[in-house]
Amino acid sequence: SRAKPRQELMEVHPDQSTCKDPVKVRNPEGRPQRCLRPMPSEPFLKVYNCEYIRPPRPDRFDRAMKQIYRPNHVWSHFVHYSTVTAGVARYFKDFPEGGGYERSVHNRAWQAKAPEIFLEELDEGMLVHTRSVLPHETKYRNQACALHSKYTCSVGFVCPDSTVFDDEKHKLNVFTDDEGKYCNCWRNAKVEDIYVPKLTTLLQQHMETLESPNMPAEEEEESNENEGEEGEEGKAEDEKQQDDEGGGEGGRDDREEDGDEEEETKGEEEDE
Repeated sequence: SRAKPRQELMEVHPDQSTCKDPVKVRNPEGRPQRCLRPMPSEPFLKVYNCEYIRPPRPDRFDRAMKQIYRPNHVWSHFVHYSTVTAGVARYFKDFPEGGGYERSVHNRAWQAKAPEIFLEELDEGMLVHTRSVLPHETKYRNQACALHSKYTCSVGFVCPDSTVFDDEKHKLNVFTDDEGKYCNCWRNAKVEDIYVPKLTTLLQQHMETLESPNMPAEEEEESNENEGEEGEEGKAEDEKQQDDEGGGEGGRDDREEDGDEEEETKGEEEDE
């Protein structure tokens, strides 16, 4: 079942030109409203955590169940469909000689080796169908998202857990919250309280990595400070070394001048 984007996590779209219907569609009568989009600061998992079929889904959804296989069993995927599996790819020669293929026998053997397990949506795992609701689909929400409306509401208005779900009436827009206000979908508590916070933390860490691809910001500042201190120390040592070398050269010059004076004095004595 397609999840609905929650109205409280949406905002008016900044570009209303995107609200034009791509094709002629049957819209409710009345004046359209400004179209909406999900808030950019909210992850899709949270925005679309609102199922109009309250989990756990009725048995009629078994025919459209999503499959999870071991990787070595699935040879080809198409989106979330397993188009080629190890069982489908078997040849005639792979079957017992003279046995041929009998569907009932094959099914019993397959079930014995790898039985299907249906997950409990509330406790073990679930699929949130976060297919985007386009901006133009939200234009007539005031008319469609109302009690006993004959139109399908594309925006989610969260029902509390106290609102009882009736599968036979879910298309009639008859559900209300504790105050009697219109509502049309239910949140999954595990998704809201466990997985959304985990996803938000991971997204924040990812954004920090993009901002500083080589190292975290704190480590980078610390490294720059250390490099600055080392540079100043090295500069001081170079200046000291230059001073020492300069002093040595000065001493050599003085000795050379003293030597010249001695030679001149010796020459004068010889002349006398």
